[in-house]
Amino acid sequence: MPTAKRQAVRRTGPGRERPRASSRVAGHAAVAAPVPQPHSQSWALYAVAAIASLAIAFWAYSPALHGPFLFDDSYLPFALPNFNASLGPWIHGARPLLMVSYWLNVQLSGTDTYSFHVVNVFLHLISSALMFFVLRRLLEWASIDPSRRNLLAGFGAAVFLLHPMQTEAVAYLAGRSDGFSVLLLLASYSVFLYRRTAAVSWITAFLVLFIFGASVLAKEHTIVLPALLLLTDYWWNPGFSFAGIRRNWRLYGLTALGALAGIAILLPLIRGGDNAGFGMKDLTWYQYFFTQCRALFVYPALFLLPAGQSA
Repeated sequence: MPTAKRQAVRRTGPGRERPRASSRVAGHAAVAAPVPQPHSQSWALYAVAAIASLAIAFWAYSPALHGPFLFDDSYLPFALPNFNASLGPWIHGARPLLMVSYWLNVQLSGTDTYSFHVVNVFLHLISSALMFFVLRRLLEWASIDPSRRNLLAGFGAAVFLLHPMQTEAVAYLAGRSDGFSVLLLLASYSVFLYRRTAAVSWITAFLVLFIFGASVLAKEHTIVLPALLLLTDYWWNPGFSFAGIRRNWRLYGLTALGALAGIAILLPLIRGGDNAGFGMKDLTWYQYFFTQCRALFVYPALFLLPAGQSA
């Protein structure tokens, strides 16, 4: 009797066939694949995980919820005496979208720091959820067994949620620039990862770039996203090939045009503004740049041993 054969197709990138298995015996019909779990059960698990994460996050960051203004908080518009409550003066400078979020906080609850901290916690929670789905998709493309994907992605998201290095982005009001911008970066990356076809459509390209632009308006460090998209396409679409990058010419062409426009618009604003990179009298921009390069060594060390933090 002929031996039963199993055929498996690996999914190594966007738009490729999903893993499947079938067996065929001569003279008999093919054996049906196992029926997957219903989506309602998956969403129930996600809901339980979301509620648990919410409770854990507020428990972990509760000591900071009533914290006062600290460090750079005192330079934010709402911390200044006799600040202007109208929106216009807040957005005429760097990071206007970040300032809009602060302005909305002031409109809702004045200068009570509690509401600012609560918003920071929720932003961090949303980022952690996005991190879960990002990791889950990448694990799928890496052909990790489906039974392990949720566990590994959940572990990574939990580390992101509760690692002591996140204290600054959550407990420190000025740290919202990190939390808010990273949320938008992860949202843009998620749109890219969860597209339905290998080639990015015009609609998807515009949506990815729109959210990416918003992230830059919250904090400039998110300009690394295009490099992440290129690396992802090279690694998984279809894998160690430039074919995916060529296939997604719509996205990268628009990104290049947007980069040129952004440089023309933002560079004069940044150079003329009162900011750490270009607005310090006793520290040139290139000295500040090399100072920031220390983060390439400091942050990996703090990730492994998060000791000596001030927040």
